[in-house]
Amino acid sequence: MSVVKNRTRLVEMGMWNIRTFTVSLIALVLFFVFRALARKEKGGKAVPVLAAVLAFTYIFYTIPDRHDVHGMCEKNGIIFYEGSAGSMGLMKRFFNQTRKPEGLLGRLMLGTMNPGHARLADWGLKHLPPIAPEAAVDLGCGGGRNASQLLKQYPTARVTAVDYSELSVAKAKDHNKEMIEAGRCAVLQGDVSDLKLPGECFDLATAFETIYFWPGLAQCFAQVANVLKPGGYFLICNESDGQDATGEKFEKIVDGMKCYTAEEIGVALKTAGFSKVKSAAHPSKPWIAVLARK
Repeated sequence: MSVVKNRTRLVEMGMWNIRTFTVSLIALVLFFVFRALARKEKGGKAVPVLAAVLAFTYIFYTIPDRHDVHGMCEKNGIIFYEGSAGSMGLMKRFFNQTRKPEGLLGRLMLGTMNPGHARLADWGLKHLPPIAPEAAVDLGCGGGRNASQLLKQYPTARVTAVDYSELSVAKAKDHNKEMIEAGRCAVLQGDVSDLKLPGECFDLATAFETIYFWPGLAQCFAQVANVLKPGGYFLICNESDGQDATGEKFEKIVDGMKCYTAEEIGVALKTAGFSKVKSAAHPSKPWIAVLARK
């Protein structure tokens, strides 16, 4: 096969043909156009998120990944590829950003987290008993939206948000800027397997869509128990109940992801020192909420 110089380019993900490059360029232009329009409109934050999803949908299904290309042929000086279109390579890189957002893909993933997890979080918060916490901590805070919900739900509470991604910490700080300036919120970078927080300081801890990535549930849950006051609550909310097909698919895509059943979570909580554990399941979705008390 002859390769015509200056007609093809090598990039990090492999080789693009002309059609791929054109579609990708259009998708990225659309993203930045929609983002610019959204900044001019109040409440338009969902627009750039939608644009990002559309852009990456195009890219997933047009960019060949070097691991997926099975053969090549040349016609009229243009390289064509045979294989699975390379969607899984970039898709895997993108969805792996759910674990620890970094770089451009991480920024795009963070843009989807706040609106994407809102309904689950609001459903989960309904399972808390009537309490008036003085201090609460949101672990694996992502973009910071759920910390802001805690601030609204408990107007006298101080809320600490923790994440081990620098991008997430920056996003959460921006999202809760007013509450931080008011002294009611703090956003910290930290690791749930080794929490650098004062012992027995919080009345409530929450974890939304995050324990999938915690290295050893019992060990991490023990860290949570250490920072909770006696009688404090720990609320866990997951979109996967550990048995749904979607969760199983994401376990294959996202490195280190593990979906747990409510029973498995309950066993780990009791091993970590929580005395009372109860769970609830959504009537039509594989969502679960597990509430434990120290």
